[in-house]
Amino acid sequence: MAATGNRNAKCPAPFFAASNFPPRGGEIGSRFCLPVARDESCCLPCPMTDWVFSDNFQRLLPTANYVGIASLVCNVLLLLTYLVLPEEKSHRHYLSIGLTVSLILLSIAFVIPLGTKPDMCFDTLTPDNMYTDTGCAWTGALLLAGAMGAIVWILFRSIWTALRIMFDFRRTEIFQWVSIALGVGIPGLFLAIEMGTIGVSYKLGNICLPSGPEAFVAWYVWLVVFAGLSAIILIATIVFCLWKFAISALAGVGVSTHKSNASANSAALTEPEPGQPPSKRAMKRQK
Repeated sequence: MAATGNRNAKCPAPFFAASNFPPRGGEIGSRFCLPVARDESCCLPCPMTDWVFSDNFQRLLPTANYVGIASLVCNVLLLLTYLVLPEEKSHRHYLSIGLTVSLILLSIAFVIPLGTKPDMCFDTLTPDNMYTDTGCAWTGALLLAGAMGAIVWILFRSIWTALRIMFDFRRTEIFQWVSIALGVGIPGLFLAIEMGTIGVSYKLGNICLPSGPEAFVAWYVWLVVFAGLSAIILIATIVFCLWKFAISALAGVGVSTHKSNASANSAALTEPEPGQPPSKRAMKRQK
């Protein structure tokens, strides 16, 4: 069938004619195709990464899954210390707990493919999506929740640090409940939007990512926006600290110079002029 399709559509190897694989399931929009005629396209076989990237990429791709195992173990141990050890020993904080839970979800998304070993393709041209592969649905949902959650909690950590250092903010309980509500609500909102309206599919590797042109605006842009805000706030806080340190250092030099001049002037005033008897203050100092 592949050879016939290639000959009829004049698709050079390794491309296949899309007309020979009508839409029956999977993520049709994630096919890697190029139109060659008004009603025909030539498509690369699935998975696309076998043809677009080098062989070295395919060998290194499982590394991310094994890194996910190490990340999962470390974050679970960290979360256990928050639960078991007293606060003065573990230094637990709701901002740290939220970030740790998000990283655990993200790590699980990378670990799942090691057990499921997904085929990733519905047919010769079409990648699987969350409707045709259960593992895709789970990895996509965990990736969406974990990645967005981690970025949001880092943003709140940056805001908290700036408020405490720059404005001496003391209404900690209000900030805590607002952070918890938004730290859970924002990732949950994006998860519902992505999974309910856009969906996920195998696009790069064995973990499902948001698919379709809407995914760029609905998810990727927001990740960059939240991460950019975190960086800007953190840089502003660092600049504020350096500015305060510079002012303090310059003020310290000025005070030290003023004290030195005052001491010298005081000593000069207590010294008698030639031919004059020493003052009572000078005599007391000599004693």
